[in-house]
Amino acid sequence: MQLCSVLLLVLPVLSSPIEEIADSGLSKRMTCNRDNLLRCFDPTATAAALTRSSATAFCSSFLSIPVVTSTISTETSTTMTTTATEYTTTTLPLAMKRAANTNLLQCTTAYVASRLSSACSCLNIVPSTEYVTATSTNIQTSTTTATSTATATPSPRCPLSNTNLISNPGFESGLTSWTFNTYGANTPPSAFGAVSNGYDSATAFSLSASNAGTGATLSQVVNGLVPGVTYTFAYRYLYAQTATVPSSISCSLTGGGLSSQSVTNGGPLDTWMAGPSSYGETFKATGRTGLLQCFFVATGGRGPITWKVDNFYIGC
Repeated sequence: MQLCSVLLLVLPVLSSPIEEIADSGLSKRMTCNRDNLLRCFDPTATAAALTRSSATAFCSSFLSIPVVTSTISTETSTTMTTTATEYTTTTLPLAMKRAANTNLLQCTTAYVASRLSSACSCLNIVPSTEYVTATSTNIQTSTTTATSTATATPSPRCPLSNTNLISNPGFESGLTSWTFNTYGANTPPSAFGAVSNGYDSATAFSLSASNAGTGATLSQVVNGLVPGVTYTFAYRYLYAQTATVPSSISCSLTGGGLSSQSVTNGGPLDTWMAGPSSYGETFKATGRTGLLQCFFVATGGRGPITWKVDNFYIGC
């Protein structure tokens, strides 16, 4: 009974220091103790953790603390105007970096790994960050199409080639389609009208003036002109009596583009001649309708005169 009591009293005394010693050793390994190894890492105990370059580099490698790579992405927009060029942008992947391996410090060679881990944990090393800027170019291609519309107006053409726009040009129907008038204070002609013996035809228009002279017009409205088309005006004429009397025939197409064209006496008598010139007179029509007027003028006091005209022509 007494022996049991003694043992019960002795056992708690013997067991308590052993547990405390074991707990104390484990606690020391789990906490940051300023032992000789830590003093090797930080001799002054005042350096900031980030400035302990050699110890930080060693512990980062020993503990496999990675270098965190942070990518800063920027985008540059470029607008280009093109019609046939294509651009392709290829972005290469960025390689992850780790902290470089560092040789063991001289003072670490005598310590086991657990002591090294404990000492390194005292440095409070945090993963370092490396910033990499990746710039991508956003190319915007703009294609501009310019459309130009040109309207071409075709040149006017002669609708009916070699067609005479003059009605009753050879007076085979008398004065049909024609108008005859005297003008001004001139003496009326002594005779006028369709007569025989035309130019290569049966009839022609004839006008005679006495010694007093005369002034008269022969006219016709001409239709079917095409503005912009070039036409030819022509006729035949002759003097049947004296050529010494100052006289003239002047023809024009009012509203149609033909200015006054004149012939005067002076050729051989009773001979057909081309008027107003040897090959006719060309003009460009300015309207669709014109008034053809031929003025016959003879000066008085020089004797009688007779004209003949035939085969009037306006065509293209």
